[in-house]
Amino acid sequence: MINDIKTALQVFNALGQAPEILSLKEYLLTVESAQAKLRQENSKLIVENTKLKEQIKKHDTWEKERKNYESHPMPSGAIFYRKKNTEELFCPNCYETKMIIVHLQPSKLLYKFCPHCKTEFRISD
Repeated sequence: MINDIKTALQVFNALGQAPEILSLKEYLLTVESAQAKLRQENSKLIVENTKLKEQIKKHDTWEKERKNYESHPMPSGAIFYRKKNTEELFCPNCYETKMIIVHLQPSKLLYKFCPHCKTEFRISD
């Protein structure tokens, strides 16, 4: 019987602490939820950071590459770009948007065509 009284007293004390335990559990759930949100935000920031690093790398690469080109005026007044020490012309539109991919291709007589941006240029008067 004394054991029953001790057990009843322990249960009674535990019930008295129940609101505090529930409050702690609710707090822990709130903390876990906040951690999950922070993990998601961290993942998004990691992806964004990676994209920004790629953009910086492309920019830096372009800045190095653009030193290999020079402007080249044509008799028609158009200004093209070409790699130094070559005769291959590159589209001024693509050059300005950092999208030099291929050199200009012959089109009609006195014209060149950019296969990338589809622009046609008169190269001679």
